[in-house]
Amino acid sequence: MNKKIIVDICGADEAPQVIVRGAVSALKEQNEYDLAIVGPQGIIEKAFEAEDEAVRERVEIIPADKTVTNHDNPIDMIKGQDGTSMVAALSTLKERDDIAGMVCAGSTGSLMVGSIFRLGLFKGLKQPALSSALFNINGRYFCLVDCGANVNPAVKDIKDYARMGSAFMEAMNGVEAPRVGLVNVGREKGKGNDLAKKAYEMLEADESINFIGNIEGSDILMDIADVIVCDGFTGNVILKTLEAAGMAAANMAGRPENVVKFFDYNNLGGATFLGTKKIIVKAHGAASADTICSCIMQAIALDRGGFTEKMAARMN
Repeated sequence: MNKKIIVDICGADEAPQVIVRGAVSALKEQNEYDLAIVGPQGIIEKAFEAEDEAVRERVEIIPADKTVTNHDNPIDMIKGQDGTSMVAALSTLKERDDIAGMVCAGSTGSLMVGSIFRLGLFKGLKQPALSSALFNINGRYFCLVDCGANVNPAVKDIKDYARMGSAFMEAMNGVEAPRVGLVNVGREKGKGNDLAKKAYEMLEADESINFIGNIEGSDILMDIADVIVCDGFTGNVILKTLEAAGMAAANMAGRPENVVKFFDYNNLGGATFLGTKKIIVKAHGAASADTICSCIMQAIALDRGGFTEKMAARMN
């Protein structure tokens, strides 16, 4: 029996169409993993009715008639929101061993709270971190953590980001002893604010982390580090700046296609929640079908690489 990735059909700006198209593409790209699609049953059945039987028989429908919206209070995910596709997906992910991971394009805040209270975190963590896989100048992935989950982390959180990001790169790309860099205003030891100075000391002292030291903003894309750690405020600014650069490149006259591809988030999948007991990939709300397909393939790649097991080994 194939493992499955569970996909919330609700939440994206152009749901369910883009999610269905992305799901179909992911099924056609590989044969090892099937999908469980969560949402209103009639909508799901209608969306897939035009697909080949070979596709339909690899799709399990999990009915859920309600949707979590961006206007809902994320705190409602603690005890409320029963009957929504997001809660149904999280609950199924927790309860079933055959479900390897989850892809969702819904509210980030609600998914964050839901992942804590409906799925659970590894011991010692208070909340997940958000990581994004990005391309460096040599066309290789690196992992940026945190991308906005915690704008005021403690020093220990930064060390946890390094450990979890290392597990991500080991699983996703097979990188041995991933190089970890700390975003700072200078490369020298002793630079930065109090958080950066203390984080440097803690990272340097942890022999399980291949810490290379501080890196500046100009180093981020230069293939100096495989895992780049920072507070969520800084990480979110970095991520949004790179997205804006991509949009600018896409609108340039005579733009080189390799530059556009370099920045196109549709090619990069989604943000991975680090610290949850099973795989969660958060797709952009404005996701295209290509994005959804990339997110599903990302969840599959992480499971193939033993991400959850590698995370457990590093966090215990």
